[in-house]
Amino acid sequence: MSLQILKSGLSIIRAALILELIIQAIGLLSYPLFRSSIYPRTFTYGKPGSQFNVSQQYMTVVIVLVILLVLSLICAILYLIGWRRLKIFNNVRYGIGFTASILFLILAIIAFVGELGYLFTIAVTIKHTAKYTIAKTVFSYPFINSMNVFISQINHTELLLVTLGFVIVALIIGIGIAIIVLFAIAFFRLGSDYKSTITEIGAILHAIPIVNIVGTILLIIGLSKIMKQI
Repeated sequence: MSLQILKSGLSIIRAALILELIIQAIGLLSYPLFRSSIYPRTFTYGKPGSQFNVSQQYMTVVIVLVILLVLSLICAILYLIGWRRLKIFNNVRYGIGFTASILFLILAIIAFVGELGYLFTIAVTIKHTAKYTIAKTVFSYPFINSMNVFISQINHTELLLVTLGFVIVALIIGIGIAIIVLFAIAFFRLGSDYKSTITEIGAILHAIPIVNIVGTILLIIGLSKIMKQI
């Protein structure tokens, strides 16, 4: 019975990793789009006769973010279910993975609010620029002067909501770091317990932002091998 719980838990975690891999791939492919939304001056403003302008690109960003959010919520739920089963199997060794899963689910929920703040920030920026273009003075001068120009154009309510968005983003980053560390420990323990070097390497790489997609692939392979030997 206990081995069945272990195997089913690993299967669900592997499914979560596959979904996470999809999320990472979408994120990488969408990087140019996100970059242009963070630095509006790089937007394709849309020349006369053009079918693509800032407002259309903004809507594309919204759609991609919503897709990533939904997938992240599903991924968090799968992690929660999978690590809960491993926690039942061995609370001492794998309880940390369950804790990371709870934080991941909380993060996904907070990310929804953070996304609203992020989208509101872009909307406010577009609102206070003529014909969906960004005043060069806002992004050409030092950061403090740029913010002074921008802040002078918005009211107190908008400024409060924009600030709230940045605060939530900072909170997301803090929780995200904790999740990365806890998952790294949990996956490394799993690899150590079942003599899976590829899982141990994957656990380490999974915690490094630049190569985390490689770590995800290695974890999927490692968990598959562990399931075969159980």
